[in-house]
Amino acid sequence: MKKKFIICLFFAMLFSNISLGVIMKSLAQNKIDYILTNKESGILVFSLGISFFVTVFTGMMTFKLFNKYVMNKISIINNYLKRIQEGNYEDTIGLNSSDELGHIAKNINKIKEKIKSKEEELIIKQEQIHYLSYYDTLTGLPNRMLFEKNLSKMLEEARKNNEKLALLYLDLDNFKKVNDTIGHTFGDLLLRNVGILLKKCICKEGIITRMGGDEFVAILPKADKKSDIMNCVEKISKSFQNPWLLDDREFYITVSMGIAIYPDHGENVHMLLKNADTAMYAAKKQCKKSYHFYTSDMNIEMLEKLEIENSLRHAVERNEFLIYYQPKININNENISGVEALIRWKHPNKGFIPPNVFIPIAEETGLIIPIGEWVLKTACRQIRVWQELGYTPVYISVNVSVIQIKQPNFVDMVKGIIKETGIKPYLLELEITENAIMEDFELTNKILDDLRKLGIVISLDDFGKGYSSLNYLKQLEINVLKIDKSFVDDITENNTQQAIVKAVIEMAHSMDMSVVAEGVETWEQFKYLKDLQCDKVQGYLFSRPLPLIEMEDMMRKKKKVG
Repeated sequence: MKKKFIICLFFAMLFSNISLGVIMKSLAQNKIDYILTNKESGILVFSLGISFFVTVFTGMMTFKLFNKYVMNKISIINNYLKRIQEGNYEDTIGLNSSDELGHIAKNINKIKEKIKSKEEELIIKQEQIHYLSYYDTLTGLPNRMLFEKNLSKMLEEARKNNEKLALLYLDLDNFKKVNDTIGHTFGDLLLRNVGILLKKCICKEGIITRMGGDEFVAILPKADKKSDIMNCVEKISKSFQNPWLLDDREFYITVSMGIAIYPDHGENVHMLLKNADTAMYAAKKQCKKSYHFYTSDMNIEMLEKLEIENSLRHAVERNEFLIYYQPKININNENISGVEALIRWKHPNKGFIPPNVFIPIAEETGLIIPIGEWVLKTACRQIRVWQELGYTPVYISVNVSVIQIKQPNFVDMVKGIIKETGIKPYLLELEITENAIMEDFELTNKILDDLRKLGIVISLDDFGKGYSSLNYLKQLEINVLKIDKSFVDDITENNTQQAIVKAVIEMAHSMDMSVVAEGVETWEQFKYLKDLQCDKVQGYLFSRPLPLIEMEDMMRKKKKVG
């Protein structure tokens, strides 16, 4: 029907155009006078009227058809394009015609699907970027960046509502041991599980964040009551009392916590985080698996620590270190059989700084490596000097940190110093604590074995303070066992201590080890240890640690200390 109508319209337009054409041609041929005469003038008027009517009618019908079949479609396409522009990709253009506009509609639908697909991909990538920017990929917890944003918002809320807010800085104790023992894969698994556990321990409004490594931070809003904070702290502490099963082994991991409260300990993100971190380190120093609230005194301690660290970095090159020597006494003849080299630091402004102050800082910063090497070189050179002066040969024992032992070149470094100084290796004794050995038993034992093969004497220091495991003791190639001072202090009064010391001496002798008792301060202790057949003793009963000149004076006179 539509096609017939279009054909009729076409012929009508053609007829009107032909009629007009004939008339115009006649006019052009100067036959106007002839046409207008007589009867033909009426025909001309009628023809012009018909032609005009047909032309107008044709124009109107053409406009209607164009509007219906073209403009409507264009309007549909245009409206759909607007919806696409607004991000609405759900609808499609419902034009099923096979004309050009139909083809355009189909192509737009295809383009729309591609735009929709690309936009969905873009949204996914944006979400991934947001996740990577604000969340820890290992635990799924908020990271430091999101933590700072969250804390800023929560601090603003606390200000408006005049409320307190608590910040808990948590650090896993002995986490490194897990990584070193069973590998980073299980270490990562432990961190994920810790994250899950901590989320269960804090209140609903709280937020737990992994700051990196084995450190986490918890934000506790509305912490007006100290009891609410303590409930959370105790809940976390108790949750770590159970062992973690990793690689079919049980591990006990504890956590140290530092606590800072808004506004008492800081009014912005930086100060609260800094002070909570400071409190956490105070908790670790005090006793692992504990917590500590921030106090202003801690800042003073941190500044002093920083000052000591800065001074330590220049102490070796400025020759500020000294070696003091404490004699070890043969219990049978009361003669000096050896000495222990003990480092002292004479600061140009502060005077002597105790070893228990600067050595932990040196170990924490890694400065113990160059300092330890200096002590070892100084001790070996002193052995050579005493040999050249003709003194009765005495060995020097040097304390060695586990950090030094773990250096890949440690054995070669010791070998080089012995070669450089030309001393007999058996005159050098290296003392290492049992806790240091257990940091990495297999590695440490191998290094100690390599040192023994060089002829160096190996001593196990502070026996009884750490693991004191007979199982590992029999595997170690140890020459000397040193009984810790804590077992000697009340040996003459405490039957239990007497039994322990007696058992240790007998066990050591059965394993071909000699025994040195530390911290002997009375003759009663000396005599009791002699009765137990202890080999050597060391302590203030005989001599405090002495500077080089006094030690040489004692050796030169072959002075008995008894």
